[in-house]
Amino acid sequence: MESLEKVLTAIRTVDIEWIKKAGKYLDTLAMPPGALGDINSIAAKLCGIQRTLKPSTEKKVLALCAADHGVVDQGVSKYPQITGAIVNTALSGGAAINSFCEQAHCELKVIDCGLVSPPSGEELMDLSIADGTNDFSQGPAMRDAQCLKALDNGIKYGEYLSRHYDLVGLGEMGIGNTSSASALAAVFLGVSVSDVTGPGTGVSGDALNHKIAVIEQAIKVNSPDKNNALDVLAKVGGFEIATMTGLILGLAAASTPVVLDGFISSAAALAAMEVKPECMDFCFAGHQSAEPGHRLVLDYLKLTPVVKMDMRLGEGTGAVLAMNSIQVAANIMNNMFTLDEALKLP
Repeated sequence: MESLEKVLTAIRTVDIEWIKKAGKYLDTLAMPPGALGDINSIAAKLCGIQRTLKPSTEKKVLALCAADHGVVDQGVSKYPQITGAIVNTALSGGAAINSFCEQAHCELKVIDCGLVSPPSGEELMDLSIADGTNDFSQGPAMRDAQCLKALDNGIKYGEYLSRHYDLVGLGEMGIGNTSSASALAAVFLGVSVSDVTGPGTGVSGDALNHKIAVIEQAIKVNSPDKNNALDVLAKVGGFEIATMTGLILGLAAASTPVVLDGFISSAAALAAMEVKPECMDFCFAGHQSAEPGHRLVLDYLKLTPVVKMDMRLGEGTGAVLAMNSIQVAANIMNNMFTLDEALKLP
């Protein structure tokens, strides 16, 4: 795929010299060195990504990727394939993510990556591959060509967003997608399914054990090749996860900072890292969710969550919440006095 080859060639590591410059500058500000802890680290990373001591995060957007999952037919969720109705709530302004975006002055872009019943309206971007994935407990979630198309959609949309925004968050909606994320995590991390599988929509007890068994069956049936990220993504992933994988790669190629949300978007980051490890230099972990697999994934990605509030809603809520802290880090670099300047004040 031409766009994939092009974007992989374009991705470079973050400029460490700018990170060092930022660290030295932060030490001159009117506060004890390192006093703001992780905020200092966020500020330095922003400077490394944007190659400036005056980073900008004013123009923020959340790309909310939505799709349905055929494995829902196996009873892994409390809900049937009603993702379209949930998406319609966001389009109508009544979802949690709308409140988060309003407070953070963050635009919201909602993307149909493969919904069974998409709501109508011009506000919904159509990047649909099919009406939901196949039931991955019976065979591959998608054909290789479908996976590549979703990846290509993400890459191209990421390139577009990079031209219009300083900071891009990733969110998702998709009944059943914690099952896909758990499968991806188990394969890429080489751990048991039970280690990375949580309640998702709220299943517990026997229902959770059933969910684990279905995911184990999916991995057994499909035998995904851990050393081939696209094979894993196609066999046990989802359309929205593949699209987010492409978004991460496209944004990294354009040196645009990416804010991951929870377990699902971090599973997409796992696939992106396996394709091009350098893309992680451009990613921030918005939060650590209450899903048990998320901490293991973040450790593997070597990302420190900006916030930890035991959320597990998805939608991009953790990413947008973290944008407030990232904005503060940028403001410090732009607005805070150095100690010398402070001592010269009348």
